[in-house]
Amino acid sequence: MRHSPLILLVASITVAVLVAPGLRAQSCYDYENNLCWKGNIPLRGGGGSSVLGHIAGSADEFGVAYERDGFMLYETTSDPLSPNVYGPIPSYGLFHAVVTDQEFYWVADSDSGLVLIDARDPGTMHIEDVINVPATGVGMSRDYIMCAAQDNSFTLVDNNPADPKIVDSTTLPGAGWAVCEAQDMQHAYVACWDAGLAVVDVTTSPPTVVDTVGIMTNAVSVCVHDTLLFVGGSNAYFTYGTLEVLSVSDPAHPYHLTGVSCAPPWDVDYIDNHLYASGYDLSIFGLEGGVFPSLEERVTMTGQAKGGVLATNDYCYVVVNPSWTDAGGVNVLAKPTHSFRSAHNTWNVVQDAMDIVAGDGYAYVLQYTSPLAITAVDLSTGMASDTATALNSVDPNCLTQWGDYLLVATEEDGLYVFEIVSPGDVEHISQVDFPDNENFEEVAAYDQFAYCAAETCIIVVDMNVPTNPIMLNAIDGETQNGLPGLDVYGDVMYAAFENYDGALAIRAYDLGADPVDPPVLGETATVADSYPEELDAVGGMVYVAGPHGLTIADFTDPTHPAWRSQTTMGWIAYSVEVSGTWAYVASDDDGVYVVDCADPVHPEIVGHVCAQPPMSDDPCAVALHGDDVLFVDWDSYLGVGYRMCDEVLDVPEHDDTFVARPGLRQNHPNPFNPKTSVTYSLPTDGHARVGVYNVAGRLVATLVDGPQSAGEHVAVWDGRTDAGEEAASGVYFCRLETEESSRSISMVLLK
Repeated sequence: MRHSPLILLVASITVAVLVAPGLRAQSCYDYENNLCWKGNIPLRGGGGSSVLGHIAGSADEFGVAYERDGFMLYETTSDPLSPNVYGPIPSYGLFHAVVTDQEFYWVADSDSGLVLIDARDPGTMHIEDVINVPATGVGMSRDYIMCAAQDNSFTLVDNNPADPKIVDSTTLPGAGWAVCEAQDMQHAYVACWDAGLAVVDVTTSPPTVVDTVGIMTNAVSVCVHDTLLFVGGSNAYFTYGTLEVLSVSDPAHPYHLTGVSCAPPWDVDYIDNHLYASGYDLSIFGLEGGVFPSLEERVTMTGQAKGGVLATNDYCYVVVNPSWTDAGGVNVLAKPTHSFRSAHNTWNVVQDAMDIVAGDGYAYVLQYTSPLAITAVDLSTGMASDTATALNSVDPNCLTQWGDYLLVATEEDGLYVFEIVSPGDVEHISQVDFPDNENFEEVAAYDQFAYCAAETCIIVVDMNVPTNPIMLNAIDGETQNGLPGLDVYGDVMYAAFENYDGALAIRAYDLGADPVDPPVLGETATVADSYPEELDAVGGMVYVAGPHGLTIADFTDPTHPAWRSQTTMGWIAYSVEVSGTWAYVASDDDGVYVVDCADPVHPEIVGHVCAQPPMSDDPCAVALHGDDVLFVDWDSYLGVGYRMCDEVLDVPEHDDTFVARPGLRQNHPNPFNPKTSVTYSLPTDGHARVGVYNVAGRLVATLVDGPQSAGEHVAVWDGRTDAGEEAASGVYFCRLETEESSRSISMVLLK
């Protein structure tokens, strides 16, 4: 999935057109403005045994009723990540739902009924009373504690901690799971597992079920805001769910507005036009037009989020069970949102996809089929425009674009060449076989040559006549033993491989000196217990996707390369594409990670691009095209998501919907010697700092540090440090910092 220098040049020209004055990007996403996982408040005494846990409270104090591990109180005023913890108060049976007025907590218990806990003095927190009433879900109103139970009962208890009494009861149309009060304070909304939503008039005696509304799955959670009601549901096996939106403009008679498929939402909370749903992970939905839920973010928890969620202005708290680890407790996430963005298009266009490249409005998808096939997909429509096959071919591995040609490395059949006759029109034109039936995993291109990497060597192919490729040489891999990654940047070819000790290393070859038999410039030390799936080389830095996530190596001095970092991801990283200082990493089970590599020593995961059902979050390859992130899964789907907005563009005066952000454009020239110019823009007057940093993150030179007016500015670096000394050749990072945000670009000083 690599591009030749010709393609890189075309891509850079395209970007320049997109960011011309008077235009702005129409589809990008600021993943830095993210909801980020901050830590876990563990259960007292270890991992615990609860499967479910429910939460109620405020930003300063909340209580959690753990199913089997009792009730605990958390005071977060001093430190949300390390709160004062009180308890546990053991359950009689299994604790379920909990509600509070911040002095008393009412907890549903499977054996004893409704447990009243006095938390006015956390140090002496105790059970004040137990009301013998069936309760699974509980809700609170000014007058009542409302109890819904799985025996179909609905009971009102006097909201008087000094003397709580059963006031009245009725029968629900199904098993009660959750309950909340209507905005008119005269009705209750009950999630009934097998009967949808029940509306109960609590002003009558006995309470009256005045309406029921069916939902697509079994109702398990309910939340109300203003004139909207949100109902979470699950199938019988808790493998998928729905989140549905109902209008309660007439509180007694809700009606269905819309809904989305999602993981089973055990609990739902609302704040700032967003819904927070705990369903194995935490899902955050924005409400488009204030009504229609759209998945914006999904954050992986330390265990399974099968319980409560509490969203406050600054933090989000999610109850997780220990799963198979000892990581149960309360996960803490910092706001504002949102880092996880769903693909805005998902197309079922191919069969058995395994690799992808893109250009000129089309994606070209390599299929793991026999015979080998490449399908062209029109990115404006999502329709396949052409499929080219190569007869008698088997087991393709890698796809690379080289000018108007597509190169495919195969396991045993060598190199296949396809021509892009016109955008979207592909033809197979040639094939060259190699000796010894090597397993060729990667292919890269340089000038008129192609390079095919196998387990023990790199084959050099003359592509001067694409219809008649000729093998010229086999570069001995020596210590090479694994399936290599391969890429070319400038005049240097980088080969990542697993050596005989099962460790990862990267070797650099000087193609400028001799493209047929290139000398070795340098090789990194090894990283134990690792191997490459794919690599991307940009500006002297090499980014490797592998079993431990993203690994970055510094080849700015190719004779003395050095490893800079390794960023662990959820599962195996199969593919990586880098643009500027942003890396997009396709990771099994986790979608596409968006990684800020402005500081390669400390790269930061700022978000994800995730699939929309029915596409899985198991991407095997990623590519970039214009404003889009393209990714394919192992099955038949192509997802199209948003790239990171890392540059502020000029905005037409009539466009009032776009909020400008500070921006930093790529320096020019780049590489440079001895000086270069950096253009940055500010949406408002304010303090700005522009600094140059080395790859270790140390400040080298300060270009700007003071008040700046709104608009576009230019800073010039003369290649000297703040001490007046000449900076050494290498990669540097220019960072713009304002009160709102920060932006970075990489620059290469070559002497």
